[in-house]
Amino acid sequence: MIGSILRIRYEIVEKLADGPIFATYLAKDRVQAREVTIRVFKQPFAAEPAFIDAVKQVVDKYSSCYANGIEAMIEVDDDDGVPFLISENSKGVALSERIHKLAPFSVSVVVSTAISICEGLASLHQRGVVHGDVSPDTLVALPDGQCRLQIPGIWEAYSSSQTAGIVALPGMAAYLAPEISAGGMPSPQGDVYAVGILMFQLVSGRLPYNADNPVAMAMKHATAPVPSVKVYSNAVPVAFDEIVKRAMAKNPAERYQDAGELLSDLRKLQDSLRFGRSLELPNKKPSSSDKQPVAPKMSAIREPESDDKKRKKKEPKVRDVPLWLSLTAVVFGLGVVGLIIAWVVFNISQPSLVVVPNIKGSKEIDARKNLEALKLKMVIKREETSETYPPRTILDVNPSPGKKVYEGAEVAVVVSSGSKFVEVPDLKGDTVDTAKQKLENVNLTLDSLMGKKADRRINAGLIISQDPEARKKVDRFTAVRVTLSSGRSGDSGSDESVDEKEYVYNLTIKLSNLESAVNLRVAITDSHGTRTVFQQGKDPDDVVEISTRGYGKSAQFQIYYDEVLVKTIDKKADGSSDVGDNRGDNR
Repeated sequence: MIGSILRIRYEIVEKLADGPIFATYLAKDRVQAREVTIRVFKQPFAAEPAFIDAVKQVVDKYSSCYANGIEAMIEVDDDDGVPFLISENSKGVALSERIHKLAPFSVSVVVSTAISICEGLASLHQRGVVHGDVSPDTLVALPDGQCRLQIPGIWEAYSSSQTAGIVALPGMAAYLAPEISAGGMPSPQGDVYAVGILMFQLVSGRLPYNADNPVAMAMKHATAPVPSVKVYSNAVPVAFDEIVKRAMAKNPAERYQDAGELLSDLRKLQDSLRFGRSLELPNKKPSSSDKQPVAPKMSAIREPESDDKKRKKKEPKVRDVPLWLSLTAVVFGLGVVGLIIAWVVFNISQPSLVVVPNIKGSKEIDARKNLEALKLKMVIKREETSETYPPRTILDVNPSPGKKVYEGAEVAVVVSSGSKFVEVPDLKGDTVDTAKQKLENVNLTLDSLMGKKADRRINAGLIISQDPEARKKVDRFTAVRVTLSSGRSGDSGSDESVDEKEYVYNLTIKLSNLESAVNLRVAITDSHGTRTVFQQGKDPDDVVEISTRGYGKSAQFQIYYDEVLVKTIDKKADGSSDVGDNRGDNR
């Protein structure tokens, strides 16, 4: 899509990222002269109106919830069936890229980064908004070391799609709190948990838990002990380790309750690191891990049982573990088993993943057969002219070749309509009807203004000359002006002299109702044919004065914006009253 212009406004400049739901690009907003981020909906989500509407609702709902640490979402728009999300552009790189290249980081850098993340999250949490997908892929690292959150609340739209949540899960799983993986709703405590994972990853260069798939990762988050980051670096202060552990607590009630609470402790830690002060550790909330052991102590040698012990056997046995805790453990275990079963069933029943083949340069019919063999559907997105590829050849493919998609997915293609130029046929000696047919066959038109000239060699009504000349290359749909023979009598001599006389034409054009600059081209058609008399880039509401010379007392002007014909104006020359009436008539 590089070089494409969406909605005659957003010029795609560079591809930034390729996620499971969006392909992300840097674009120039030609109306407001700024850079923006464009997230193009990928297939099959681009063909899911309910999901697109849900994303629009999220953008509208949170349009006022933006601060310095949050990248504003502007709107959802559509260009010829291609939906896309427009956001502010943050001058930086994805945090995931910075982690990959530079991690691990020093504690002071990690604390500063975490503070900038929490400042953005705190602004959301104060408004009752949950980000729901805090991860290195939704954070932009700025040149000054700060971070900005992207696409807050998008998770709310996932329920409107059958597959959006599923394809997004692998990227989210490493940062999802246990209660969310178990079916709970995202919460401020869940965002805090994700920040705890990020702090661990930034300072150690690795994730606290590793697994082969999202289900196994969810089980690790739910059951594995919270690791100490000091295992990977003894230089980590105890206070920092305790903050990370509290943020990653299994029980949401034992974590910081929102980003504001975490932010407060991080700022205290930052001051202590900066000025060398001692820091009192955060108050540790009661942990379920402090409960008494489940199994009683055992001994290899049993003492003889006394009468007291025998009597105690008959008394009701006191549970070492409270009943509610046992029931909770059973329910949680069943939930994990159910999650595993659901995952297995899903993977058995879902369509197989297939690789999109490289069909660029293939004929349309061959490309369609190749995709159908893989159980994929080909959809023609649009047709474009091409000076390199013949008509009905595939120019572009989305998703791009090599990407994995599910069987039954749609593959959008751009098809060549051939060269934008065509060769003008030879019309000399033809009748008007024959000339029209020849021109229509090559996507040209016959100009309604036809000259007449006496010719002793050619019968009246036949074409004796044309403009443009035969075999010349011209743009499609160009109007060809012809001159007809008036017969051998030469009665049209006076008409010929008028048609050959040169006159001055004046034209005023105001570029109204435009959102961005365009290439303005003005062509004139007179007794000598059609030619361009003005071509220049112009901005909205510019006023252009054109004075040109033409042959004959009447002429027609064609006005093009970016080579699209928007208006034709018939004018008379030599001071006719019609000239004044037509000035500015194109407004």
